[in-house]
Amino acid sequence: MQKIFGKVFGLVYRAVIRMIDDSESVQKAQIDGLSGETLDDVGVYGQFGLTANIPVDTDAIAVNVGASREHSVIIATNSDCRPKNLITGDVTIYDGHGNKIELKTGVITITGTSIVLKGNVTLNSTASLLGLGATKAAIHEDVKSCIQNMLTETTAKDSLTGNVTFTWGFTSDPNWIDNAKSTTTKVL
Repeated sequence: MQKIFGKVFGLVYRAVIRMIDDSESVQKAQIDGLSGETLDDVGVYGQFGLTANIPVDTDAIAVNVGASREHSVIIATNSDCRPKNLITGDVTIYDGHGNKIELKTGVITITGTSIVLKGNVTLNSTASLLGLGATKAAIHEDVKSCIQNMLTETTAKDSLTGNVTFTWGFTSDPNWIDNAKSTTTKVL
């Protein structure tokens, strides 16, 4: 009976990631488990389409498949860099460097030091760039310069077809596009 209790008791347990090998199709971790026990080559499993190289000292939940310590796997992790205070229904994809994609009611926010889009990009919406006080003028000039560069670069001309219309300006009017200061249309 004691042996059965021991196996059931240790079936699911908390662990701490000490090292990750991300070179194979299934990541392998070294973890500290129950009572300071160190386990090597523990498989790390997650959802299809999402993967991460988990930082050292991340908390994890491990499961002993078949009630065997030799077949432990990591099924979940949690880190101090996890964004907090999300509203019910919000989703955030994040990394340990401050980059994130936030899905909130009616808004998707992408935050990063540099954002690179690869492949064909279609923007089918009204874009709004807003600043506060003196920042508005700087944003306006930056946007104007960026748009002018985009319209004159041959790479943009070669990769885009149709009409491209850029409208920019700043105003307190929520329907800013109707009162914008500048509009440029270029047929590509």
